[in-house]
Amino acid sequence: MDGEDERPQGLAHLPLMSSGNWTLLDGGDHGGLDWIISNNTTAAGHHYNISAFTIQQNVSLLVEPYNGTAFGNLSIEAQSV
Repeated sequence: MDGEDERPQGLAHLPLMSSGNWTLLDGGDHGGLDWIISNNTTAAGHHYNISAFTIQQNVSLLVEPYNGTAFGNLSIEAQSV
C-alpha cells in the first residue's frame, strides 16, 4: 500500500462504539449506554454517563460495605431512572 493508510477499505470511517470504562465496584463511565440491573447486584463508586438506569422488579441493588479503605458509597448519574 506504499505508506498509505493500511486499514481495509470500508472500515476507515466507521465510528467506534464504546461501552465506557467501568466496573461494578469502582464505577466509571458507562459510555452513554443503558444500565439494567436484572439480577441481585452489589455495586459501589461513582457511575456516570448512563442513558437509562433500570432496576428490574424483584431485584435488589446493594452498596458494597465500606471495608476500612474502600467502598461504602454508590452514586449514579443517568438521563433517566
